[in-house]
Amino acid sequence: MSNSRSAVLFWQVAILVVVLVVWQWGFEWSKALLPKAYVPKILDPYFVAKPSLIWQSFLRLGCFADPAGFAACINGNDNNL
Repeated sequence: MSNSRSAVLFWQVAILVVVLVVWQWGFEWSKALLPKAYVPKILDPYFVAKPSLIWQSFLRLGCFADPAGFAACINGNDNNL
């Protein structure tokens, strides 16, 4: 029972990693490796933000990236979560 649960967890994490990698770098890789007609438009960063940019925006809006600290960001910035 435990062996099958660990195998399922491994495959879930592996699929998540593959999806995030393709989402992050898929458009650049496809432009470099595939002919222009085969480049998928759905991965274009103009339409769908990359996971790294979403994470940076979350940290900025959540006041986690402010060097002055969380309390200073909350008090001094109205543009936060």
